[in-house]
Amino acid sequence: MGKDHIRILLIEDDKDDYVLVRELLSGVELTDFSLEWVQTYEKGLKELCQADHDVYLLDYQLGSRNGLDLIHEATGAGCDKPIILLTGQGDHGVDMEAMRSGAADYLVKAQLTADMLERSIRYSIARKVAERELKSYRNRLEDLVKERTEQLETANGKLRVEIAERNKAENNIREQKEFLSTVINSLHHPFYVINAHDYTIQMANLAAAPGGLPPNTTCHTLTHKAPVPCNESEHVCTLKTIMLTGRPLTTEHLHYDPEGNARYVEVHGHPILDGKGDVVQVVEYSLDITERKIMEEELKSARDALGREKSLLQAVLNQMRSGVIIAEPGGGIILANDQAGEILEHNKRHAHHMHEYLGYRALDRDGQPYDPGNLLLNRSLERGEIVIDEEIAIVLPGSVKTKIILAGSSPVRDLGGKIVAAVVTFQDITERKKAEDELYRREQEYRALVENSPDVIVRVDRELRRVYANQALEAVTGFPLSDFIGSTIYEPPREGRLEYIALMEKACTKVFSTGVETAFEFPYPTTRGIRHFHMRLVPEYSKEGSIESLLTINRDVTDLKQVQEELQKARDELELRVQERTAQLAESNKALKLDEARLEALWTLSQMTEASMKEIFAFTLQQQIRLSGSKVGGIGFVNEVEGIITHYACTTDFLEEGRNIDKPLDMPIEKSRLLSEVIKKREPVIIEGLDKGDLDEICPHIPIAIRRFMSVPITAGDRVVLLAIAGNKDGEYDSSDIRQLSLLLDGMWKLVQRRKAERDLREAESLAAMGRALSAVAHDIKTPLIAIGGFSRMVYSHLDEANPDRSKLEIVINEVHRLETSLKRILDFSRPLELDKSLQDLNGVIIESLVMVEDAARERELSIETHFADLPLVSFDPMRMKQVVMNLVMNAIQASAPGKNVSVATHLKGKRLLIDVTDCGCGIPVQKRHEIFAPFVSTKKEGTGLGLAISKKIVEAHRGRIEILDNVELGVTIRISLPAVIEELTRNEAA
Repeated sequence: MGKDHIRILLIEDDKDDYVLVRELLSGVELTDFSLEWVQTYEKGLKELCQADHDVYLLDYQLGSRNGLDLIHEATGAGCDKPIILLTGQGDHGVDMEAMRSGAADYLVKAQLTADMLERSIRYSIARKVAERELKSYRNRLEDLVKERTEQLETANGKLRVEIAERNKAENNIREQKEFLSTVINSLHHPFYVINAHDYTIQMANLAAAPGGLPPNTTCHTLTHKAPVPCNESEHVCTLKTIMLTGRPLTTEHLHYDPEGNARYVEVHGHPILDGKGDVVQVVEYSLDITERKIMEEELKSARDALGREKSLLQAVLNQMRSGVIIAEPGGGIILANDQAGEILEHNKRHAHHMHEYLGYRALDRDGQPYDPGNLLLNRSLERGEIVIDEEIAIVLPGSVKTKIILAGSSPVRDLGGKIVAAVVTFQDITERKKAEDELYRREQEYRALVENSPDVIVRVDRELRRVYANQALEAVTGFPLSDFIGSTIYEPPREGRLEYIALMEKACTKVFSTGVETAFEFPYPTTRGIRHFHMRLVPEYSKEGSIESLLTINRDVTDLKQVQEELQKARDELELRVQERTAQLAESNKALKLDEARLEALWTLSQMTEASMKEIFAFTLQQQIRLSGSKVGGIGFVNEVEGIITHYACTTDFLEEGRNIDKPLDMPIEKSRLLSEVIKKREPVIIEGLDKGDLDEICPHIPIAIRRFMSVPITAGDRVVLLAIAGNKDGEYDSSDIRQLSLLLDGMWKLVQRRKAERDLREAESLAAMGRALSAVAHDIKTPLIAIGGFSRMVYSHLDEANPDRSKLEIVINEVHRLETSLKRILDFSRPLELDKSLQDLNGVIIESLVMVEDAARERELSIETHFADLPLVSFDPMRMKQVVMNLVMNAIQASAPGKNVSVATHLKGKRLLIDVTDCGCGIPVQKRHEIFAPFVSTKKEGTGLGLAISKKIVEAHRGRIEILDNVELGVTIRISLPAVIEELTRNEAA
């Protein structure tokens, strides 16, 4: 619903007050205001006299003049628009004067709000509209009284003439005076004077109290038959209101006459003031408006009845198929049905005035625009013409779309014959016209088609005589048309026509007798020899419904017969291809269903953000078996150097029992020829019929013989990270199975990597917080520890060797050294790692590191074996890398039993440098391996648990990785993997 638009003029000499009013009006949402502003008294008076605005806001103080003067001058000049007076300060006297001067409202600027201003504007406009309507009604009432008075005067004149004629002048004059006195007395309105303090009536006329009034009669007992004064909730008490305002008042009451009958009256009250200006008495007189009230009710009832009749007529018109518009002179639309709007495609359901159709253009049959005076409505309204079935082209506004309507119009006259309206009816015949044009076009096309048809078309009458034939007859037979037109089917005589004559005669007899179309094939002699034709006979009817002729349509089918055999052969071949294509579509449909199942599995996999790795692997295994239709499935995680595969496997039997293989199996890849081949080639492998010797190499922990095998590698960058393994499918594995498993396992790998990244991030944040705390503690301990160590060494140096306290003090010094070493490690772990990289020989740095731990190895009767590959020079921090190697080798020495060996080896695998440190200890449990690199986790009683944590930090700072590998026999191998991305120069080439 749109906003109301109200034009406002502010007459104000202060710009700040104009800005205030503009801001208040801009905050109103339900009404759209446009504000204009003038600053002077003279401009304001000019605008008020022009009355171009809906409401005027007037400042009380306008230079040397004031707003009251402007109101007086404007209303005196005939301005009847609502005026609201604005003032800086409230003044009751100014308020009263403004109201008496005709102001619609009086507002104090300091108390002004947007809601108050918007409400005052709307109420002022509404009140002014009501005053105009009341004034109009009063003028009408005065005209009625005047008319009635004239009627009375006419009656009196006739009465005087009658009295004069009867020569009863004196008696009639006396009677007339008495009659007039009675009439005047009856026309007198009740009036009385009321004491303002006690409501008693001090004086009343005969109309108010025909029989006189008892003493102390109050106004409310006389007029309302009530023992108490009027209740404000029922109606306004005239006396109370005048006492409060001191101004005259006009209002409506419900009074009761002496007989107790209720009467509607218009009460006028006027104050009588004493010398002090106080109201002491109120004069009231009342006009009986009961008849007016009754007339208003009757008028309302009449309007309601008229509305119902109009609605009934509207409903009747809406049932008509034609559009109907009833308009009055001047163009106002009295009624229009729904079809009128639909036919004219008007954007409103019902138009209200004919000017709403100004955008339409009416064209006559010749396409010329109508003269406005010749339009149907104007001809009926202005000339009284009755127009029937006039065809008009209507061009819709804003487009080139044209509608053809069949219209008529007729004038509507009142009882005096005056044209008061016109009825226009019209129907859309656009489609009918199109159909007629189409019919004509098709008739022409039909004629052209028949004449130019390659088929022979001949019309035969009941005497079997050819009365029409198209040009195709001559073209097909090679004989002139003159040989056929006008001749019977038996003519002209030619050899080879007997079969045609017999069949034609029989067919014509059947169609003429039954009216049923028939067809047959026949041979016919032509200049090119005997040709075969297919004839169809169609009956043609007269207007009376009888068959008067036959239309024969003949087509040369000689060539068609020749290709029938070829067509049949082609059909057989097509059928075979359809069967093959059907089988292909079945396979495609199967693949599509697998795609849907795989997408569903990937979506479910992506939602498993809170699931454990075991749950993720189990779900992937289930989907892998289901998507490939296998009986056995496995997932193999390949380590970084592609040497060991961590194998998870499952079977359909386990799935039916709701179980998975609980523990993974670590297996060297070189033990499985098939899996090694998959990793080496980085291509899927499918094998039908496995050798018995290959069974244990694939899934050694699955107690099922694998007959049919498929493995798909999943790569990340340049290495294989996963192997998808499937076996024992009922049918053969194909590219669809490879695709399904590749996409499924790739989705699982990305989920696992994302989970790993999230875990690493959490660990990094935790380690950072721990490092900050450790750094603070270490610094607090370091200073007193340095003092203890220094003083201890100083005292130790002054003691004689024979002193018994010297050995005890030596223990203190050693413990302080051990604590200093621990603090150093804590500080190293807590500080940000800074690397001093340079191009180095990794094997040389390892050899230097091993020199530092030889004594520790000899103490435990161990030997250190080394196996160095030819490595390129790479960039790293040699001191940090020595720290890592020494830490790992020392751990291996401490973990190995006396007499065993510790191995240190380097390898070059692809673009990675590998350092393997192998011990011969008892190994590390699998469930503990994820904790071994965490800070303060140690398997040794005297360890701090920071060695491996610091080593991991240094390796990762070099963009490397550190991991734990199982040995075939005893112990474990700690592997460091570093990128070999610096210049590919071997040690010999560098030299």
